[in-house]
Amino acid sequence: MDLFGPYELRDLLGSGGMGEVHRAFDTRRERTVALKRLKPGLEADVDYQNRFRRESGLAARLSSPHVIPIHDFGEISDRLYIDMRLVDGPDLGKLIAATGPLSPARAVEITVQVADALDCAHSAGMIHRDIKPSNVLITNHRGRDFAYLADFGTVRALAGDTSSLTATGTAIGTLAYMAPELFLGGRISHQIDIYALGCLLFEALTGHPPFRGEGPALMYQHLNSEPPLPSHTVQSLGAHLDPIITRAMAKDPRARFVTAGELADAAHRALHIATQLGTALADPTLPVTTSTLVTCHWFSAAAQQQASTDTR
Repeated sequence: MDLFGPYELRDLLGSGGMGEVHRAFDTRRERTVALKRLKPGLEADVDYQNRFRRESGLAARLSSPHVIPIHDFGEISDRLYIDMRLVDGPDLGKLIAATGPLSPARAVEITVQVADALDCAHSAGMIHRDIKPSNVLITNHRGRDFAYLADFGTVRALAGDTSSLTATGTAIGTLAYMAPELFLGGRISHQIDIYALGCLLFEALTGHPPFRGEGPALMYQHLNSEPPLPSHTVQSLGAHLDPIITRAMAKDPRARFVTAGELADAAHRALHIATQLGTALADPTLPVTTSTLVTCHWFSAAAQQQASTDTR
């Protein structure tokens, strides 16, 4: 068993470009934790060290129950680490890969919880910049999903340098969930997180990201293609959530929801109305009936009108 200061390192839970996360036992406090360490070889990289320190400091300041609590952070043997609560459960990406598209109710509830974490970060003057399913950890709490937003290593202060590009001319984030303005240079805002949250909701509903491809082709779709509609991918969903995705993923940041919570509330309202109308909600594999299609067409028009009213 490997030792890292007072921590007994056990399973490797994950590894990214900046850090690796182990299940570890804290011998001082006698508890099992998730221990994130800066990857070997990056100790001398000032940029990575600063990002790692920023993640630990900023995440520790956030009060949302949907941000993973930070127990401790610091440096042991010249290696930075973060000691945080261990979340027993898959990330949203693995959950979707294992189960396929989530029910609308489940997808919206997870979105509501991620939105709470995002609004907390935005209120504290931070942009997450890497909202994606693999950064949303899901655990079970009293028989219900409980979501945590993870990985604040790419966070940028809203009041600081909000340039979309690094010094090397590359945008920070994951291409499948990046807002169009990130590819254009210049200053960015918290609206990039709203766009990514729309992408995340779309994937939870359909089983895949809104735009698929690689490199320049994927970048072109974010810049030029209209947001795809969940109902066109999984017809049994109906059209009740289509206007939510369309507005969240608007090319113009000013046309999107103002806050993540506004997006989540709109999705929750759409789900409630659709439930009252009796549209097919629970299982994306259900067959679509003529009556369902008619009802969904009516709801789509009503929701589009409501979304337009909300924008004004």
